[in-house]
Amino acid sequence: MEERRKDPRKQTDHFFGVYHRETSEFIGKLIDLSTKGMMIQAVLSMEAGGIYEFRIDLPKSVAGKRFLSFDAECIWCRESTSSKENYDIGFQITDMKFKEIETIQYLLNDTLFHDSGQQPRLTLSKKLT
Repeated sequence: MEERRKDPRKQTDHFFGVYHRETSEFIGKLIDLSTKGMMIQAVLSMEAGGIYEFRIDLPKSVAGKRFLSFDAECIWCRESTSSKENYDIGFQITDMKFKEIETIQYLLNDTLFHDSGQQPRLTLSKKLT
């Protein structure tokens, strides 16, 4: 399948919780991300065309931030291929401040993310004895 995105997404094998920005209700976990969009695995289905308010908690401080906050439009929603109890949902980011974009760019260059089809990058350190 031909990639139509101008800004390809990177995948993560780490847990990034996705929450409703105002209520803090857990929505799901982040699967992939770019500065233009994301895919999440959610506990409930969402309506295509709907605009949603998100907060994504970061597992560590990135560019001085502990979370991302933005609005995104649901582009598609389908039953998850990995869990019949969840939904895979694709979003296009519609409203994001420059600082959030900068944070995503830092994240995408971190070892927390990798290109689709590649193994996660591992950071090895020598144990001192």
